[in-house]
Amino acid sequence: LYAKQDWSSECGGGNNILFPPKPIVRGYVEPNIVFWEKSLELLNKIHKDLKKYKLMTETMESLTDRIIDLGEFLLTVSKKELDNKVLSDQEYETIKIFKYKG
Repeated sequence: LYAKQDWSSECGGGNNILFPPKPIVRGYVEPNIVFWEKSLELLNKIHKDLKKYKLMTETMESLTDRIIDLGEFLLTVSKKELDNKVLSDQEYETIKIFKYKG
């Protein structure tokens, strides 16, 4: 009979330098400032035009306002990321809304 040798104790007891632990990523927003600014500009124009021509329903206004708020949040987070500022726990919790579940 032959038993395979356990080499884990020879590699530093689990603190292996060759295979460091994967970093924990709490959330990330692509910091494309131009995209977020242009998106918000378009959303605000649509909002204004729909109200101007009396096409805005209560539901549409509520949804549009929510989308604009989220766009402003994403723009703020993008700017913080580019400035290497730490995001708050609440900001990370909000980012979880957008996390892809695949």
